[in-house]
Amino acid sequence: MNVVPSAMILVEAGVYIGAASDLKDAQDLTNAGITHILTVDSEQPASPDGPFRMMYVHVLDKSSTDLLSHLKALYLMLARHQNLFL
Repeated sequence: MNVVPSAMILVEAGVYIGAASDLKDAQDLTNAGITHILTVDSEQPASPDGPFRMMYVHVLDKSSTDLLSHLKALYLMLARHQNLFL
């Protein structure tokens, strides 16, 4: 059974939402069964130690931000892999 850090929110089986601060403890991520990390933010966080596959999308938190132009790449990563941390 995977142990999920309390700050992360389960979206559906194997998909979580969390904050950049949740990336600080690679062992917690490993214990939760997380293998891939997708970051959508204005700043790229430091990569946690470990064998995680990472994807970073640079966007600003503004109403004018075009998220749709990134949607295909995001969807492909989500569709191909389980146990993601968003």
